Amino acid sequence: MSLNVQTLLVLLLQSAVQAWFLTGYFQSSLRGFLVYAGFFLFILYPLDTCIPYEWTIFKNILNFAGLFLLVLVRNRGMSARKLLLAVVLYWLPLPLCEVPIHFMIWAFDLYPLFDPGTISVFGPRQTLTFFLQLAATGILAFLYGLILRKTRAANLNQTFVLYLTSLLASLAALGFLCLCFVYPHGQTTNYLQYPLAVVMLAAFNAWFVISVHRYVRQQAALQADEIIRREYRRQLRMLLGPGMTREELRRFRHDLINELEHERLMQGSRSEDDFP
Repeated sequence: MSLNVQTLLVLLLQSAVQAWFLTGYFQSSLRGFLVYAGFFLFILYPLDTCIPYEWTIFKNILNFAGLFLLVLVRNRGMSARKLLLAVVLYWLPLPLCEVPIHFMIWAFDLYPLFDPGTISVFGPRQTLTFFLQLAATGILAFLYGLILRKTRAANLNQTFVLYLTSLLASLAALGFLCLCFVYPHGQTTNYLQYPLAVVMLAAFNAWFVISVHRYVRQQAALQADEIIRREYRRQLRMLLGPGMTREELRRFRHDLINELEHERLMQGSRSEDDFP
């Protein structure tokens, strides 16, 4: 049994890319990068090799749960909801990066090259398989970089992260459905996963539409509130004249305090995480 250096190199690169994403998302140090990379390299991959190739759903659930426990231990100050979103954002690009590769396999009839034994560290070497795996790793790095750039620009705003997650989930489910049609005889999965992909796609799209509708309503309410506050301020300035009586000044002070309190509450509501 010889060591497949090509597959080992791809595994190292993929572990580094995945660890880079989690390190950048949580703004961890070099130690965090090494912890994540070691987790992928020495824990997840050996476990995945012990699970039969046909048990795709169970393997992904196990990987998801294991990574969630790891980030939960390493980021105790963050809520479980935010950590769950981070793991989802990590996981969703994984099937997306494989979609172009699988279409190439289908288009050029390369099924024998991607038998489970050919992508093992101790399997036979296949140069074409190696380059296709490198291409998938490059696509994965691009997707992770795009997510990091967008989330940093939004300052990890939870509404934006949720919308981005929903979009990626819809694309991932759609890509899986496309692969199901590309592989009509179930070379990559079993038929029991088809309905699951359809349900996921419908659920995420429905949630996305409902969330966008609520977000639009919230923005309309904020704009209406801004118009009211501008008119309120205009009337306050009109009241503040040189011939005001003591009673008018007292009423003006009362209205001004109410306005300042309202502004403080509005600023507080804008700074909170919004989960429509």
